[in-house]
Amino acid sequence: MTLIDADGTVVADDRYQLPDADELLARYRSLVIARRFNEQAGALVRQGQLAVYPSTTGQEACQVAAAAVLRPGDWLFPTYRDSVAIMERGVDPVEVLTLLRGDWHCGYDPTVRHVAPQATPLATQLPHAVGVGYAATLRGEDTVVMRYGEHPPAAAPRSSRRTPTGSTRTPTPTTPAGTAARTRSSSGVPGIRCCACEST
Repeated sequence: MTLIDADGTVVADDRYQLPDADELLARYRSLVIARRFNEQAGALVRQGQLAVYPSTTGQEACQVAAAAVLRPGDWLFPTYRDSVAIMERGVDPVEVLTLLRGDWHCGYDPTVRHVAPQATPLATQLPHAVGVGYAATLRGEDTVVMRYGEHPPAAAPRSSRRTPTGSTRTPTPTTPAGTAARTRSSSGVPGIRCCACEST
């Protein structure tokens, strides 16, 4: 799927409409803030003010776009590298950095913005996301649960129970573009390739 080509020209696609100018400007603002946030957080690590900060430089668009489409009642399950997505959900940047400073398990109340605490071990948030999605299905709720990170076999319960859980990740040099979409399709989870960001 391509909506804008490498030259910035809009590619017509009847299935998808580009957001209006105000929405595009708001998302661009988020990208600028995200880049500045990354720079400042990196400086805080070098100053000894943060224990660690996994940079999201180069992944800002994937995080902003994926988090921006969630409704207030939908849930986000981030990994350690998804600070920008958490901010896009409305969590204060200082609260986002609390965990990375080592002050507390989570610097914000997850129930307020429907954002689970960041998870440092990869894929540990997946069973929680699947559980929330499955519970929403059982209750008949119109809730989407999005989680960031890798797509291990633990997602099988999601596809077999048809829970509204999606995932997004950015390919790395060791994971060729399109790999996640192919993996999802083979496990019964529909996937599409969106530029450098893959999403279901």
